[in-house]
Amino acid sequence: DLRSRKPTVLWMAAEKGLTGAGLEALHRVGTETESGDDVLTVQQAMLDAGMRDDAETQVSQWVQSALEDLRCDSLSVQGVEGLTLMAHRVAWRDT
Repeated sequence: DLRSRKPTVLWMAAEKGLTGAGLEALHRVGTETESGDDVLTVQQAMLDAGMRDDAETQVSQWVQSALEDLRCDSLSVQGVEGLTLMAHRVAWRDT
């Protein structure tokens, strides 16, 4: 996602929250000026700033909110089970 400059929630957080070398590396990633260590620099700066933990907390809150919305009489048990499974798969995918 970094190298393709995909506008993800994490990218936006990095734009707003990183400073110094981390922000400078972020601006180079995915451009002709990218150096070999820029992605690692950005990743470490984001980890150091707690951005991964913040993002995982936000995702957990979104999943919990979605699951709460499934608690209604108009959905079948099987439908709720399927949507719950899908919410977890989408939220916690590995790739």
